[in-house]
Amino acid sequence: MPEHQVAASSVHEFGPFRLESTERLLLRAGQPVSLTPKAFDLLVYLVDHSGRLVTKQALMSELWPGTFVEEANLTFTVSALRKALGEGQDGEQFIQTVPTRGYRFVAPVSHLNDPASSTSEKPARSITSLFRRVAIGALTVTVLATLPIVARHLRERSDAPAPVRFTIPMPESTLIDAARPMSQISPDGRRVALVVSIGTRIWLRNIDSLNSFPVAGSEGARALFWSPDSEQIAFGIGSQLKKIRLSDGVVETLCDSCQPRGGGTWSKGTIVFTTHEGSLLGISADGGTPQAVTHVDRSQGEIAHLYPYFLPDGVRFLYVSRNEDPARSGLFIGRLGSTKSELVLAGDLPAIYANPGYLLYLRSGSLMAQRVDPDTLMSSGEATRLVAAASEDPLVSQVAFSASETGALTYSIVERPITQFQWVSRAGELQQLVGEPGPYYTFDLSADASRLVFAQWESGVARLRSLDLRTSATKNLTFGASSHADPRWMTDETLVATRWRPLPQTLIQISPDLRESNVAVSGDGNMVEDVSRDGQYLLYRQTGRQLWAMSLGDGAKPVPVRKAPAGGINQAQFSPDNRWIAYHANESGRYEVYVTPFPPTGEHWPVSSGGGLQPIWREDGRELYFLGLDGSLNAVAVRPGSPPQFSTRAELFQTGLRPNENVEQYAASPNGQRFLLLKVVDDKNRSSVGVVVGWPALLSSTPVR
Repeated sequence: MPEHQVAASSVHEFGPFRLESTERLLLRAGQPVSLTPKAFDLLVYLVDHSGRLVTKQALMSELWPGTFVEEANLTFTVSALRKALGEGQDGEQFIQTVPTRGYRFVAPVSHLNDPASSTSEKPARSITSLFRRVAIGALTVTVLATLPIVARHLRERSDAPAPVRFTIPMPESTLIDAARPMSQISPDGRRVALVVSIGTRIWLRNIDSLNSFPVAGSEGARALFWSPDSEQIAFGIGSQLKKIRLSDGVVETLCDSCQPRGGGTWSKGTIVFTTHEGSLLGISADGGTPQAVTHVDRSQGEIAHLYPYFLPDGVRFLYVSRNEDPARSGLFIGRLGSTKSELVLAGDLPAIYANPGYLLYLRSGSLMAQRVDPDTLMSSGEATRLVAAASEDPLVSQVAFSASETGALTYSIVERPITQFQWVSRAGELQQLVGEPGPYYTFDLSADASRLVFAQWESGVARLRSLDLRTSATKNLTFGASSHADPRWMTDETLVATRWRPLPQTLIQISPDLRESNVAVSGDGNMVEDVSRDGQYLLYRQTGRQLWAMSLGDGAKPVPVRKAPAGGINQAQFSPDNRWIAYHANESGRYEVYVTPFPPTGEHWPVSSGGGLQPIWREDGRELYFLGLDGSLNAVAVRPGSPPQFSTRAELFQTGLRPNENVEQYAASPNGQRFLLLKVVDDKNRSSVGVVVGWPALLSSTPVR
């Protein structure tokens, strides 16, 4: 339910659970339980109405106010909540279904006073509540009157007695199937710069304001970071590194071909950033020729150096060294002008330094604070959990959180969208809903269109499942804490996929008995693109810019197919006869569809001319489909030849999809007469940025071992 409707009693206990609705925290025997935001809202509403029948319509109105959604969304959310509560184990029941009517919370509930709402803390709790209302847009005179309080708070010492919490909703619609918000708070703590998803534009918001506004000239930004004086923002676009001066909007290009991969750090006139080649480069904040500041030692198994962050002296910087052997990955201190480095923490732990002497890092979905000596970074004591629901994403080479010098921090919050597979005709008419709605992404349709394999999010883990479209039978393909993406059918029962957690990221083959084996490829950031129809060749992408192909049978070395001269390359697919590879790339500054020969000759030819994504071949290779940037599904006839000849595009229908350059959103039947779409089935914002002003006050919490 909306946060402004939280009941007066915000702490409840039932069975082994403690529900703290104001803090959006569910504990089981003292340990946090992971819930999606919707499932949490559902639980709060049911508990607040415990013992009473709550109709389906009432729940849908509370969870999706002002929005039409199908009842299947509620069914899915109830099912997810029951699973998280462990309902049915040892005969325990919490939620009773009242057939055709709704649901009733039947477990005994104790409604407690919030221990944090003592007289001495009421002003802080009031401010927190008000800013939660601001975050969801409940504009009232009282809320507006409190905005200057945040501004004053930011100018006070970072050891203020109580933190202020609120969220910033994404300024653009986030109905992107894989929205990954990136936010960075300015060093002075007054403004937050954010990007909804990779390759969109930067938005800026004063922290004591209700409005965000776009930054002109930042379209296509893939990462961002602030200057030390909080007056400029640096960002990567394609192969370029740029900066923008906020006082007058002047955009400058610092280097044209430095190939920034993700985030960076800026101090005392020097910028250090990550590159697609894996090393860290340094460049003057006025531009010039980048110089290597670290060297990736391939002989020691190093894959890449990532997530640089300057320490207060402006000479030393933190960075992560990712290794082929996960046990040798670690957080290191580097130094400008020196090749030496020092290990700080073992593990792939992106981290930043924050006053007054802490390392902040993500661990298992929680944002942690570890006390360190400001000079040596030697740790002391135990780490403290600051936030229990921060999000990270392996595709974003930038830390998913930031901290100001004034004691404010931001972190990304992602609720994966609920989607559903839908068969539509060649004219776009809905023919059939496939399976139940769920948080699905990345999928593949078998060559005969009888089976579907897809990734599904569960408690922060992406697991692969298959669905037999003839019998509706589902099957779990991966288990445990590993996360997978990009599944592709290799044979009737064998798959290849990308396993991106645990690190290092790996290409794997899954056998019919569900055993996993690594596919032997070198380098960092490899992701599966396609498998040829005959199962002989694997197509994969490296660090977003380079396509490779390898034989799956004879052990031959991979061969380079195409390297984008600028920008990224993605969604590549073999033609049915293996003679051609279609893909999309933004080397011209806009995503277009191209075709290149296989085996590679270095040639390539454009297929689209007004923007295009996600090319798919018809079974006979005589037609090629792609999404327009406006969401239209288009077809071009293909006439064999060298090079092949393509007809003028014909728009088939408007899909209603918001095209995404990274994740497939449709598939074609063998004869091209119908299409399988993966569509979002509600219209709620799915991503936001959490803000805590005065975060050091959270350090009084119980340390987490």
